[in-house]
Amino acid sequence: MSKKWLPADYQDEMIPDLRDSPDDWVAPGCAGLAAADEECDPMPLTEGEVVKFDWCVSLGRNRITVTDSDTWTCDADIPSPPEGGHLCIRVIGDDRIADSADDLARQVIIDGDGPGSYEVNIYAWSWRSVPFEFRDGRFHILSTG
Repeated sequence: MSKKWLPADYQDEMIPDLRDSPDDWVAPGCAGLAAADEECDPMPLTEGEVVKFDWCVSLGRNRITVTDSDTWTCDADIPSPPEGGHLCIRVIGDDRIADSADDLARQVIIDGDGPGSYEVNIYAWSWRSVPFEFRDGRFHILSTG
């Protein structure tokens, strides 16, 4: 399980591609934070500035079969999120996100899609943003304890 990172301020309905490290968000050729999309300029960073990042871990794909709002089965066990993370289940090709298979089953029944089989991505997001200090052109994690 490798963590992918995103500046916490970039969490929105449309999330940009995640990157392998907070350092991968330093814009090439300048001391700036890469923009959320290619149409925007990097945001300036100053030495010692603290930027909070969220991490995400992919926990794989699965198929959930919903029979009604209280009953579902899954092709394989739903993995637990790593420490500090919360579970997210997203129907592939859809923008519905749930924090459990029970919630997902209720959503598809309420939304009128009804019983059926749904391919899902399972992942975990950090509960809390992680602070990093920008120094010497890189991000350095700040002590959280």
